[in-house]
Amino acid sequence: MRTIAMLVLVLIPTFVVADEASKTAKVEQLMQLSNAEQAIKVVFEQMKSAQIAQLRKNVDVPTQDTSAAEEIQTRIMDLIASNMSFEKLKPTMIKAYMDVFTEDEIDGILGFYQSPAGRAMLQKSPQVMIRMMGATQEQSGDLAAEIKRITDEVRAKYQKK
Repeated sequence: MRTIAMLVLVLIPTFVVADEASKTAKVEQLMQLSNAEQAIKVVFEQMKSAQIAQLRKNVDVPTQDTSAAEEIQTRIMDLIASNMSFEKLKPTMIKAYMDVFTEDEIDGILGFYQSPAGRAMLQKSPQVMIRMMGATQEQSGDLAAEIKRITDEVRAKYQKK
């Protein structure tokens, strides 16, 4: 009886590790199917382009100052992108998926991504994101005048003190 109890205690961690390895492999497959690495690159490039476009549109400064601000923005975004690369984010992403989804849910998501509808979603998601980025830039651009008014108002209020 004691031997069986010892055997169970020894084997339980082995099953847990095997389950974790299986789940990790599935999460990695999910990330590969969803083109997570490419999605991260695209998001950073879109953010950089959007910020530079906003800077050009909203900053009322001489050209050389705009060029300096653009260079600063580009260099900062490049620094962030290099420090937030897919390889550096991958362990965090895997942990997040493993913490949030059960293995059965991951199996279901994988099944969906491998279906025609899932493949269409994966293929067309970047187009949706580009349209959403454009729409949000447009909406935030509409707010630029109001943001400038608020900024000027608060700045004037505190300069009087």
